[in-house]
Amino acid sequence: LDPLIPPTATFTATPSPTQTPGPSQTFTATASATSLPSATLTLTPSQTPTPALGQAISAAIPRLQLYQSPGGPAIGTLRPGQPLTILYGQQEWNGLIWVQVSDSEGRIGWIPALYLHPITATPLP
Repeated sequence: LDPLIPPTATFTATPSPTQTPGPSQTFTATASATSLPSATLTLTPSQTPTPALGQAISAAIPRLQLYQSPGGPAIGTLRPGQPLTILYGQQEWNGLIWVQVSDSEGRIGWIPALYLHPITATPLP
C-alpha cells in the first residue's frame, strides 16, 4: 500500500433478510402390544439472524480502523463510542476474530471483535 494513494472503494455485498420456512415436521413412530403404530408431530421453529447494534470501544494502539477485509487494507477510521451495525460476517484471521460491521456513513467493513461492544436494547416499561 502506498500511503500517498488512498484506497479505492470496493463493493461488498450485504446479505438481505430471507424468509425461513418453518416450522418443520418430525414424525416419531410409537407402537404398543395393544395398539397400532401412530405418528407424533413435533414442530421445530427456526430463526433468521438479524443485524445487531454495537459500539466501537477505545483503542490507542493500533488505531481503531475499519478494514476492507479481515487483516486487509484500512478503509476508514472509527471514533471510540461510534455506533455500528453488526452484520452477519464473522471470521478468524491471524488469531483474531473479525466481525463485519456497517458505520453511520454506510461503509461496510471489518473490525476485530475485541474492539466491539454489543449494545443490548432495554425494554421500556
